[in-house]
Amino acid sequence: MKIESRAYLLMVAAVCLAMTLVFGGLIETVVRHNMYRENEIVRESLLSTGALLAQDIQQNVSNSLFVTDTLHALLESNAYVLKDFDEWGKLIFRSDATVSAVQLAPDGVVQCIYPLEGNEGAIGHDLLKDKKRDDGARKTVTSRETTLIGPVKLIQSGKYAVIARKPIFIGSDSDGEDKFWGFTIALVLVDDFLLDEIVGVEEQGVKIRLQGDDPDAAANPVFYESEGWIDGNAVSMKIKVPNGEWGLKISASMDGCRHYLWVRILGWALAVLVFGYIFSQQYRVQKNQLEIIKLNGQLRDELSERELSAKQKEQLILELQTALGDVKTLSGLLPICSKCKKIRDDDGYWNDLEAYFEEHSNLLFTHGMCKTCADSLYGDQEWYRKKHMKDKDEE
Repeated sequence: MKIESRAYLLMVAAVCLAMTLVFGGLIETVVRHNMYRENEIVRESLLSTGALLAQDIQQNVSNSLFVTDTLHALLESNAYVLKDFDEWGKLIFRSDATVSAVQLAPDGVVQCIYPLEGNEGAIGHDLLKDKKRDDGARKTVTSRETTLIGPVKLIQSGKYAVIARKPIFIGSDSDGEDKFWGFTIALVLVDDFLLDEIVGVEEQGVKIRLQGDDPDAAANPVFYESEGWIDGNAVSMKIKVPNGEWGLKISASMDGCRHYLWVRILGWALAVLVFGYIFSQQYRVQKNQLEIIKLNGQLRDELSERELSAKQKEQLILELQTALGDVKTLSGLLPICSKCKKIRDDDGYWNDLEAYFEEHSNLLFTHGMCKTCADSLYGDQEWYRKKHMKDKDEE
C-alpha cells in the first residue's frame, strides 16, 4: 500500500510540475507577445522621431551650404577681391544665426575669418598641407563637391564644430582645365547646430547618438551621445550630407516594460502556489487515507479478536451449561432399590445402575471385584487361596 501511495504522489507531483511549466509557459508567451508588440510600437515611434530629427539636421546642413554658396557668389561678383570680406560676413550673420564663423582660404590657406575675434589662431592655416586635416580638404578638391566634415576641434577656440568646405574653381589654366582658387568655409558649432532639436527630443525620453564623417579621423567622430545612452533597442538611419554620410541612432529606455518582469514573477509564483497547494492537498488526502486504512486494519484485528473471544465464551458457556446439566442430573435424589440397587427413572421404570448412569452422563463402567466380595465368592477354592498367598509373598 505504501508503494502504491508513493507512486500516486509521484504521479501527482509530475502532473503539478507539468501544469506549472505549462501555466508559466503560457504567461511567458503572453508577456513576450505583448513585449514584442510594445517594442514594435516603440520602434515605429523612434523611426518617426528619428526621421524628423534627421530632417532638422539636413535643414541646418542646407543652411551651411547656403552660406558657402553665398560666399562663392560674393567672391565671383567682386572678381575674387577680398577687401570687402568683413561686410560679407556681417551680411551672412544677419541672415543665418546658426553659423558661428565664415572663412576664405585661397589656395587652401585660411586668410579671412569673420568674426576674427577669438579665431585669430586659424589665420594662415594651410588645409592642404596639415597632415591632420589634409584628407578632408583633398577629398573636397578631388570630388569638386561641397564637403561637410566633422565634428572637428577648432584650432582657434578648441570647440567642436562641423565644417562645410566648398571648392572654388575659376578660369582655365594652360592645360585648359579649371584652376583651383581655394575654399569658401562655414563653421557651425555643435552646440548651436543640435542643441534645440536634441533637447526637444530628449524631453520625450529618447536617447540620441550622432556620428559624423571626418576623412582625417581614424574613426568617424561622434557628434553627440545622450547621457545614459542605451544601444540595445536603438534604430539606425543614415543622413545624407554633402559628399558624405552621417549616422543617427535613436533609442528609448524600456522602463515601461519593467512591469513585465513583475508579471513574470507573479505569474510563476501563482503557478507554483496553486499547483503546490494542489499537491499538498493530495498529499494530505493520501496521508489521511493511509491513516484510515491503518485504523481499519486495527479495527478488523480488534473485531476478529472480539469475535474469537465471543466464540470462545460461547463455547465455554456451552461446556459449562453441559457440565451444569450433568451436575443437575447427577445431583438430584435418585430412587434406588435397597436390595438390587436398580434406579427408578422419571417414567417409573427400574433401570440397572450401570445403564442409568451411562445414559444420563458421560460415564462408562469397567467391571472389577473388591476383596470382600472376592473372599466371599472364592474364599473356599484352592486356586484363590494360592493366588492370595502368592500376592502376599510378592508384597
